[in-house]
Amino acid sequence: MVHVGGGLDLATSGELRADMSELVGAGSALVLDLTEVPFVDSIGISALLATRSAALEHGGSLVVRNPTNVVRRALELTGLDRLLTEPS
Repeated sequence: MVHVGGGLDLATSGELRADMSELVGAGSALVLDLTEVPFVDSIGISALLATRSAALEHGGSLVVRNPTNVVRRALELTGLDRLLTEPS
């Protein structure tokens, strides 16, 4: 499990993509803990989707766990909660 902290936005999404690139290449089942992510914008959502796509291309997967209410709402509004979270 990878613990992510801080907002996922223009300023931080590049760092997330870079940090995940090695793990994605290993074909791992990635789990991102978003407990400490207070918000996500469209660039952050794009980074999550790009990471998921790269993981799938390498035979892996990506799910997010413990999104804050604000992040959960953003995922729900975009329909990405069905792609990025595990069924309850």
